[in-house]
Amino acid sequence: MLPIDLLSFNGNLQSNLSTLLKWKTTDKINTDRREIGRGIDKNNFKQIGNTKEAGNNNGELKYSYIDNEAKDQQSKTVFYRLKLINIDGSFKYSSVIKILLPNIKASITIAPNPAINDVKGNILSSIAEKVTFTIFDNAGRKVLQTTKFIKKGNNNFSENINQLASGACYLNINGNNILSRIKFQNL
Repeated sequence: MLPIDLLSFNGNLQSNLSTLLKWKTTDKINTDRREIGRGIDKNNFKQIGNTKEAGNNNGELKYSYIDNEAKDQQSKTVFYRLKLINIDGSFKYSSVIKILLPNIKASITIAPNPAINDVKGNILSSIAEKVTFTIFDNAGRKVLQTTKFIKKGNNNFSENINQLASGACYLNINGNNILSRIKFQNL
């Protein structure tokens, strides 16, 4: 048995789809560290962070950790647990908590707009898939087309637009889960 008592361990999905984990401990004596584990099932966890302890404490302490990669997992459910490790190497695990991710169809942003040299953006996708990027000029002529594979979660993209004339352009992104048309200015 470790000389540490875990009073609570919980997590909440934030509006930016990160997970905020919080826990409270008491009677912390000779504790080395806590490792934060994440998994897409209740049995297999990958360490995603840790906290190093500093000394002993007989009072209640509060801790938190933000997992900014929760939304990038290949699952709609993410599990977390703490590994409480003593300075002699002995350890125990917390209970497992579950976070449900929303079913996001897709979200696309472009920045900056107007664009110079490259049109850059981000696609937040609920599935991994192949998508086609097509850029049309203001007259409706197709001026560029590429195909890319995107993963579930956040995907940054950049398309070179040096060869395009200045003016209004339209970026179409088409896939099984995505159908979007975004207007941007090319300077």
